[in-house]
Amino acid sequence: MLALAVLSLVLAWITWKWVESPFRDRNKFGRQRIFLLSGASIVVFLFIGAIGIFTKGFERQWLSFQSPSGARTYALLKVAARDHMVDGAGRDAAPCVFNTPTLRTPAVQQRLKSCFARHGSGLAVLGDSHAIDLFGMMTVQRDGRFPFIVGITSGGCRPHDNDPACQYGDFLEMVKRQPNLFRHVIYEQAGFYLLNVDGAPVERRDPLLNRPLSASFEGFSPNKVLIAKVADYLSQIDRVTRVTWFGARFEPQIRADILVERGCDGHFHARPGQQELFATLDRTLAEASRTRGLEYRSQVNEMRFDFEHDFLNCRETYWSDGDHYSRVGEARFSKRFNFPASTQ
Repeated sequence: MLALAVLSLVLAWITWKWVESPFRDRNKFGRQRIFLLSGASIVVFLFIGAIGIFTKGFERQWLSFQSPSGARTYALLKVAARDHMVDGAGRDAAPCVFNTPTLRTPAVQQRLKSCFARHGSGLAVLGDSHAIDLFGMMTVQRDGRFPFIVGITSGGCRPHDNDPACQYGDFLEMVKRQPNLFRHVIYEQAGFYLLNVDGAPVERRDPLLNRPLSASFEGFSPNKVLIAKVADYLSQIDRVTRVTWFGARFEPQIRADILVERGCDGHFHARPGQQELFATLDRTLAEASRTRGLEYRSQVNEMRFDFEHDFLNCRETYWSDGDHYSRVGEARFSKRFNFPASTQ
């Protein structure tokens, strides 16, 4: 501590001696010279910024230092991330097959009314950004039996947060007012938000995503308090319209820079205890659903995720980041998804 105090005094003296004092000397730095230096500095920074814009942040220069498989990985992830961002703002597959983050706009309300008049009761996909992936899988898998599917999904929104800006309160009120609008609701949310780490709630994906590939998942466990809140919310909907909780998926949670470094031909695997953690979470969600009479579908069991075949290769990536499917992934995993029997 004493050394830091001495160092701060030395640095203060240096800045006073060589920065502050010279600029206070009007014989050395007159007003005109200061304006010239300021103007030159602005021009230099504008020039550097323009170069950054035209080179896309020196992207080409950076890629030239990557291996061929690393550069290919970067290209695949870039497309997948762009698609994921676009899909988060809403997605239309057909006039009555669409995804929206909100129910509050007159246009969405009118569209729901028109689709109900045309097709009768529809299917609703409810949840956060993981439900956007689920909506994507369902649109790939759907056929003439499902002309009316609506995703009411919003990234960062989960019912246990009780955020009035999210769609959950509006959705509950809507199905209470119009119980025949949907004949079935399928819910999904990110599993990592239903975890604890060292006894505290996981509020961001960082504790999982930033974990070294050799580190174990010891210290993680299901957050039964938040799970109960979600199950209780879904039970309210289930009193009016049938609900299926499509459980949490297995999440690879590997950072993009590590993928680029290892390349698309690298060998990736689950960390110690990672698969067991998501299997335990899956069982906990199933039990919370069972005690409330909710239908539960295990995504872990249905998707049967395998790192060797279902993660990344040099032709395509099935994930857009550590826990979201890419569009290619949606198409791949949709083949393993079956609509709940009660939706038929």
